[in-house]
Amino acid sequence: MLRIPPAVPEWAARIAPLVQQLHGSTAAPRQALRGELWRLLHAAVFAALRAQARRIAPVSQEDLEDLASAKALELLEQAEGHRWEPEGRPPGDVMGYVWRVARNALVDLARRRGREVPPGADASAWDSALTDRSDREAGTLDMTLAHEFVNDLAGCLDEDRLGRDQPVD
Repeated sequence: MLRIPPAVPEWAARIAPLVQQLHGSTAAPRQALRGELWRLLHAAVFAALRAQARRIAPVSQEDLEDLASAKALELLEQAEGHRWEPEGRPPGDVMGYVWRVARNALVDLARRRGREVPPGADASAWDSALTDRSDREAGTLDMTLAHEFVNDLAGCLDEDRLGRDQPVD
């Protein structure tokens, strides 16, 4: 269940008028409005991310900042392109939308992290990661290309080591 704070924050009421002003502005004031709207969206998304992060996925401060920046930019672009129209909506709806955007960003991050394989300290860890991947989703061609790449990379590293061990004339 999505938890929303009982009081609607002030930023939720300021977003719709800013988007409306942005739609009707010319080049010079447009940049100032974009900057103000982005700062407002960034702060709102960051607050929503921070409030929901513990329940959804373990994230660092850097993760929160990256997600807030990316989602604020997406919301700004959607508002500019008339794909997100907060005008005429109550501030509670605007706030709820921003909270859902933040929640979905955290869920997406958790899913991506679930698919990532941490780098192993030895070659057998990489082999098992490649084998596990091949069992799940990769075809024979993918595995052949992956093995060729690993063999070529190992050859390059061996040549580099041999070159360092030999005396310079």
